[in-house]
Amino acid sequence: MRSTLVFLFCFAAFSQGVALAQQSKIIRTYMSFGLPVDPANVKTLVDLDLSYALASTLVDWTDSRTLKHGIAKYVEGSSDKEAVFKIRPEAKWSDGSPITAEQVVKSFNRAKKAYGGDLKSLFETLELIEAKDSSTVVFKLNRPIGKSQLLHKLTEPMYGIISVRPDNSIELSKSSGPFSLSIESKEELKLSLNSHWFGLENGMAESIVVRQPPMQATGNQDEFVGDAWPNIVASSSLMSKETEKRYQQEHFSRWNRNLDRIFFFVPSQRILNADRKKLFLALNEKLDRGTLTNALTGFSLSPQFFTPGYVVSDPEFPKLKGGNLVPEQFKKKPLELLAAAGRVDQTLRENISKSIAALTGHKPHFIMVPLSEFEKARAAGHYDILVGSIPVNDPNVEGAVSFFFGMSPPFIPNSGEGSGDFKARAINARNLEEPKRNAEYRKVFTQAVVDGCLLPLFHFSSIVVARNGIDLSRVPKSDETVAFSMVRFK
Repeated sequence: MRSTLVFLFCFAAFSQGVALAQQSKIIRTYMSFGLPVDPANVKTLVDLDLSYALASTLVDWTDSRTLKHGIAKYVEGSSDKEAVFKIRPEAKWSDGSPITAEQVVKSFNRAKKAYGGDLKSLFETLELIEAKDSSTVVFKLNRPIGKSQLLHKLTEPMYGIISVRPDNSIELSKSSGPFSLSIESKEELKLSLNSHWFGLENGMAESIVVRQPPMQATGNQDEFVGDAWPNIVASSSLMSKETEKRYQQEHFSRWNRNLDRIFFFVPSQRILNADRKKLFLALNEKLDRGTLTNALTGFSLSPQFFTPGYVVSDPEFPKLKGGNLVPEQFKKKPLELLAAAGRVDQTLRENISKSIAALTGHKPHFIMVPLSEFEKARAAGHYDILVGSIPVNDPNVEGAVSFFFGMSPPFIPNSGEGSGDFKARAINARNLEEPKRNAEYRKVFTQAVVDGCLLPLFHFSSIVVARNGIDLSRVPKSDETVAFSMVRFK
């Protein structure tokens, strides 16, 4: 699913350095990236953005979020379990050579071998991927295409086409995407425009420079005032009223979605017991939302994970029973909360601490890790509650569900066997027709909340702000992010 361009940072001294943005078409931004960069290995939202920049997919989305051709054109196969893709003649690598069917197959096989455990939602539906000729790729499935959601899955960035060397290593300096990787170090990435990209347009950035965020970065909306280096940054609608007023008074290019993200808690593996359910139900019932969002604006409180109107949003979401109390074991010492640096700013951390302390008698201890290390820390489970935020209106429902339940361990844990085995239910739902499948997904997420495995708190939106000279108006409001390829220079 697509994410914000960079993690939670405010715009920084945009009135300074405007001349730099006008002299050259260079995007300068901060992202907490991990190494090595690998478009098929998507663990964080930053990985998603880099994947979309460095590898194009066989299938893509239109501005109105309907499917369209990407690198290839889909044609019906000889049976309902066969999908055929004809590679477009204009689909070329960044060195100008044509993208062949054999290279596409090699890219998929390499992703399956390297990350098959994380990409089961696609590969468990496939019997074989083969090159029929130099421009024809055939997907042979173990179920009808209508039940596989194949086309939707192939829009996901982890299935972008990568150049694979004979030794099975990847060559990102040779790209199928809008940009190629020319510099890769711990401190900085440099991406260069692919002049042979089939979607090339005037005004695109000639290069992108991505730096690790400053060490002192905390995610505070105002901390980069005086930092003249970035010329485009991502932020969120969750900010102080004073900051929001200042945003409105400036004349920078701005793009935003409407309530496309969720802020939530999930329990770690180490507290998955009966008291965990009691703790989360007590938090759900008694957590003071007013304290939680004190001095902030740009949010909407919600008991549901998905935004209203989304196909997995539950119109019959039940009201949870009252009378829940925090178990005694969670009153004996501070709860440990895991969060990604830059995702939860100081004001929000203070609000969360006050809200939880009012229930447990102890201010929680925050474990803040860089975004590039967040997935490793999450999987290790050395915390009590994960504090997170993520987009929740992806048009590819299958991709979103696979992300939350398909990871190891799952992002949203199971509550038990049978109806509480959310991962198994999500897998089984894939065999259903779309209306029934979405209805089952809806029930799974609702029960995850009812069973105390998920605590939605509020929805907010993504925003991206750019200096004068950069145009964000080309980015559809239907997109979940400002992709590098959609930024235009005036």
